[in-house]
Amino acid sequence: MSAARIPCATFAARMKDSGFVKKFRQAQRPGAYARVIKDGVLQAGNTAIFVPISEDYPTILELFELWYSKDVDSPIYEKALNAPIAERTRAAIIKYK
Repeated sequence: MSAARIPCATFAARMKDSGFVKKFRQAQRPGAYARVIKDGVLQAGNTAIFVPISEDYPTILELFELWYSKDVDSPIYEKALNAPIAERTRAAIIKYK
């Protein structure tokens, strides 16, 4: 996991739905962006290995909710800063303080 997928106006325009961002947020099903650790070729039929994250890291939904709440007093705030999240997400979260 690297970051929660946060909707934007560009995506809403692509979906041809001006209310898409609001609907997306209310649905609370953000999905995740993953990070590439090792470059290479990936193709259909390759084996993938699931490596569970530490329970000390926030879930995708917790990151999604933190993005909107900007609650620096939430225990999720500290969990997020201690997790291996995307630098862009980390920078945005740090700005909340």
